[in-house]
Amino acid sequence: MYMFFQSKPPSPSISVREAYERVAAQKGVLIDVRTPEEFADERPVLAQLITLSEFPTHAEALKVHDEIYIICRSGARSATAVDFLHSQGITNSLNVEGGIIAWKGEGLPTER
Repeated sequence: MYMFFQSKPPSPSISVREAYERVAAQKGVLIDVRTPEEFADERPVLAQLITLSEFPTHAEALKVHDEIYIICRSGARSATAVDFLHSQGITNSLNVEGGIIAWKGEGLPTER
């Protein structure tokens, strides 16, 4: 017997370049959901840290932002965070495609 599973649609997303340009133009906020150690090692410029484990307690405070861009290492944890925000009715959040790996691959600025 074969079972078919409906695949979940991908989280709404944005390219790293577009996310950077929007954050630099102060059109939104960039939230990094990685661990404090990963964040301290290297992070996208202008990023704020809210770890994935702490995310549910901070979600309500994010409502004040017009646009919310969520980033992690590769895009998996940030997709989880975006899905959570959408489940809470915060639909102005987008997953930054490819995470900091893609960010650095595009040559976008980082800081330590």
